[in-house]
Amino acid sequence: MRFVQRVPFPILLRSILLWALCSLCSFASAATYYVSSSGGNDNNAGTSANAPFASIDRVNQLELAPGDQVLFRCGDTFRGPTLVLTDSGTGANPITIGSYPDAACADQPILSGAHPVSGWTQFSGNIYVADLNSGANSGLFPDGLNQLFQGQARLPFGRWPNIDAPDGGYSTIDSAPSATQIRDNALPTNVNWTGAVAHIKAIRWSITNREVTSHSGAALNLGAATDCWEGCQDWGYWLSNHLGTLDSDGEWYYEAASNRVYLYSTGGTPQGIEGSAVVDTQDGLNAWGGIVLGTHLFETLRHVVIDNLHVTRWYLHGITTPTNYENQEPEGLILRNNTISDCDGIGINLEAWLWNLGGNSGWRGGFNLSVLNNTITRTNHMGINLYSRDSLFSGNQVSDIALIANLGASGMGCGLSQGQGFCTEFGDGIRIKGGNEQFTAFGNAIEHNRIERTGYCGIDVFGGRNIIRENLFVETCYSKGDCGAVRTFGVWPIETSPVFDVEIRNNVILDTVGNTDGCRDFFDPPFGIGLYIDFYSRNITVDGNTVAGSTIDGVLYQNSTGQVTNNTLFNNNTGTMERGQLYLEHGPTALSSLTDNIFYGQNSRARTISTDSVGRISNSDRNFFFNPFTDTHILAEFAFRTFSEWRALSGQDGNSITNDFSLNPGDEPLGTLFANGADQSQTVDLGGVIYRDLAGNPVTGSIQLGPYSSRVLIDTGESTASASVSGDATVCVGGSASLTVVLEGAGPWRLVWSDGITENNISSSPHSRVVNPTQTTTYSLTSVSDSRGPGGVSGSATVTIGTGDPLSVQPRWAAVGVMPPRFTAAIPCNAVVTSLQWRYGGQTLGTGNNPFTLAENQYNGNGSVAVEVATSNLGNLGVEAYLLVAPTAWRDRNSDGCNSIADLRLAASQWATEQSGDPDGNGRINVLDLLYINTSGDCLPARKADTLFIRTASTDPAGY
Repeated sequence: MRFVQRVPFPILLRSILLWALCSLCSFASAATYYVSSSGGNDNNAGTSANAPFASIDRVNQLELAPGDQVLFRCGDTFRGPTLVLTDSGTGANPITIGSYPDAACADQPILSGAHPVSGWTQFSGNIYVADLNSGANSGLFPDGLNQLFQGQARLPFGRWPNIDAPDGGYSTIDSAPSATQIRDNALPTNVNWTGAVAHIKAIRWSITNREVTSHSGAALNLGAATDCWEGCQDWGYWLSNHLGTLDSDGEWYYEAASNRVYLYSTGGTPQGIEGSAVVDTQDGLNAWGGIVLGTHLFETLRHVVIDNLHVTRWYLHGITTPTNYENQEPEGLILRNNTISDCDGIGINLEAWLWNLGGNSGWRGGFNLSVLNNTITRTNHMGINLYSRDSLFSGNQVSDIALIANLGASGMGCGLSQGQGFCTEFGDGIRIKGGNEQFTAFGNAIEHNRIERTGYCGIDVFGGRNIIRENLFVETCYSKGDCGAVRTFGVWPIETSPVFDVEIRNNVILDTVGNTDGCRDFFDPPFGIGLYIDFYSRNITVDGNTVAGSTIDGVLYQNSTGQVTNNTLFNNNTGTMERGQLYLEHGPTALSSLTDNIFYGQNSRARTISTDSVGRISNSDRNFFFNPFTDTHILAEFAFRTFSEWRALSGQDGNSITNDFSLNPGDEPLGTLFANGADQSQTVDLGGVIYRDLAGNPVTGSIQLGPYSSRVLIDTGESTASASVSGDATVCVGGSASLTVVLEGAGPWRLVWSDGITENNISSSPHSRVVNPTQTTTYSLTSVSDSRGPGGVSGSATVTIGTGDPLSVQPRWAAVGVMPPRFTAAIPCNAVVTSLQWRYGGQTLGTGNNPFTLAENQYNGNGSVAVEVATSNLGNLGVEAYLLVAPTAWRDRNSDGCNSIADLRLAASQWATEQSGDPDGNGRINVLDLLYINTSGDCLPARKADTLFIRTASTDPAGY
């Protein structure tokens, strides 16, 4: 901790000059420090990988200069204390905290807030206890622990009811006689619940925590008023932080008074247990998490890079600012490629109070920050919390935030006395929180992130001029309801709201849950919204997004303004309410443009658009309004209307389109959404199904989807079923061969073979069939059909019954005619073939083909055709055939498409050409050589003519 005192000016000037000179020197000779828990020693100099430091304690003693690096050894684990960074770099020479020997190693250095817990003894039945003040535990947990792990698994904090009980593990409050008492007739009365924590669903969007101060019968007296919506009766709750909750394997409880931890274990004495050590920051320790960015009450941090570390199992946050800075906020920090997991607080927390700025004091989160490609998973309060401005948050994966099953005594983190309003935002994946509008929550770019399973909103926005683009959201609002994958929330009046000019572009949002477990009946329907533009948000642009599977609304504008263009809103309102794709309500809600959107409902309750006033939309056109399950899919001014009625009422959507087909409730929906939530384009194989687009154009084969895009297609019920057979093989008598069938279409398939065999219910492609012919047999298909009807067949496979004779090739001689030359390798039937190649002129022409047909562009003169067969049991085999490339004038002289006796007569003038290497080996190119031209196919019965002329040959190498 450094203090500032007043210095006389001459001394100060000399000091500044000296500092500048020293700074230049330090840039030229920046130091690199190495740290290894497995091979280091704190007495080492630490400036060599061969003599590293051993501990974070030693790193915390360093005074780092711009350009310095501190590198932790890949694969090592460092168990506390907090890494406290207090020295800043410059824009040109940042300080780097990273890894070695590989700056991008997969086995990242681990900065763990957990220590092993040992000394377990049986307490009662399956419950074991460990004293944290004794044995090897002594000194590791002076302030207790708040998380427990076994191996790679986080153990569940004990609770009643258990998480698998009805209604998501909530019990129901039967009555609330006062603000500090709840009653539950289902409450176990054989336990005194004093000291437990009650986690109460105060409203869809809030879970409050209250300490149980006393218990009598069905009554729980609480340490603070409950603040439930319209009273707590019929809302849900669960109890934790009590020994009486332990009844399932892995459940645990920490007893603060004795500093002991209890664990329910059905497998005997617990092994491999670790606990997250709590640090009491009231003692003045700068220890709010794994890495702290600056000194509490004093220095901030600037131009520091934290790269490729794994921060895990901390009692509070992963990487965090301290609670307070004096008068400066972070600048130019780069947090990249880090993993932050299993922290009870927030993954990355950028929230500090600047206390010494007079009227500008307030919350800050830094500026010009880059938070890139980090993985944040299984944190219990939030993923990323920021008051930052003009910063980039890109490529991060944020998942499993504030899941009910993972929560400990602190719940989602809003304390033991705060009301439901304060507790609302806990569980956010990324929260952009506003304070002083001049310094917080504006100008940020949130892009290319994957946000999956967050307790509350995926991204929660409380500031202006932010852009949220090209992110993927999956199953947000997983623990609470009345929230969105993206929510904006302003302040009345809208004209001065700090939430304005926010752009939400090209995101893919899937299956927003809106969990309502523990809600009273009226609030019980799932309530998840894709894009939730709420409470006086001004000029919010929603453009190019795909929103599908939200339980209530795809997009909701409430008391807010903006424009909605080029979006695909598909199959929203999957819950039980009558909402849908777009919902507009309450003044001053207004859209300046509603154009080029797809509104597609997949059930009779789902509306395409809903608005309490047609005047809220200034311009609506070129939209698709589709819901084949109901004609009245537009709710306008409190009446259900058809598309035609909407046009008449609004005077708009002259160039918009509605569906031209209808379905009955219970019918299989025909609309299909293909969505790409990745940074790269994707090709989607349509699997032989025939679709049409919303304009009625047929679509088959495959489609291309650009990054963060989608397409809606309608299944026509038809398919392009096909089946293609291959698998030529040579087997010995009694041997088997495997035939391959490549299938297209919509399975399952039915195949009928040429040998009379029928195969049904084939579920995947390619399909294999094993055959055991007794003689050489060619197999083909006579028909194929899939779930939609018949299709086309092609291909064949010949299984040859071979002998143990050496490898040979037929024909041994060939000449080029109208039909291309075709060679067949007779492979020993006992050969286990690993590869087969055909070569001509030293070049490989084909691999695996047998028979093999030479294409015209594969030969340019007389030569040898070689087949090379590699086997696993007979070694490498090879044999050659000779190919004559005769003058084109010799081929098909009468132009009838065949090589036959008629052509030979017409070629008589060239019968006596002298040439060596001719196919029949007599040293002359004559009519006998023409007999080696391939005349198979439509030229038959040319064989009779061939036989006639062969019998006249004076030299017969073919053996006739």
